[in-house]
Amino acid sequence: EQMIEKNYGLWTCKVCGKAATKRSNMRNHAEIHIEGMSHVCHICSKITSTSHNSRSHIFKNHTRSFSCEICGKSGMNRTAYTNHKLKNHKNIALYISLQ
Repeated sequence: EQMIEKNYGLWTCKVCGKAATKRSNMRNHAEIHIEGMSHVCHICSKITSTSHNSRSHIFKNHTRSFSCEICGKSGMNRTAYTNHKLKNHKNIALYISLQ
């Protein structure tokens, strides 16, 4: 809270000058300037610099499981699912999208 201030309707980071219209966005941003602050994912131990990035990481990678509708492989996060389809079914996905 001491690292941000409101000027002319914008919230500004006192450390780097970055500005945002929403206080919450600037509070999230200010965390990157706190030395030694990090957030560790309780599932995979990935380290992020802000609590917002940590929550985003958990949502994107650990809250939903995807299954391939082509081969049935399951239990993949969004990134693994996308990579799986590109690696294993690129031609099939292209063929289906053209029909």
